[in-house]
Amino acid sequence: MAKAVRLAGKLGLSWNRAVNFQTGNSTGTVAHGIYCAPKDQWLPREDAPKCCSRQTRELNVIEQGGATGLGELNLVACQ
Repeated sequence: MAKAVRLAGKLGLSWNRAVNFQTGNSTGTVAHGIYCAPKDQWLPREDAPKCCSRQTRELNVIEQGGATGLGELNLVACQ
């Protein structure tokens, strides 16, 4: 919970997704492709499985400067 609260208000650490709530899902399994983080989305290193590709890359120098400005030192980006 503390991590969610810490990250919730920081720009650049959330992503939009279009979800059709009319589509049924009787399996109870989350449809990863609907909710996953897109390419180049920043997220904490331990959240790599949330990337659509399920892979990350290190932030480039400019991105790392932005992350540092947010007070986040351990971010990666989705591939």
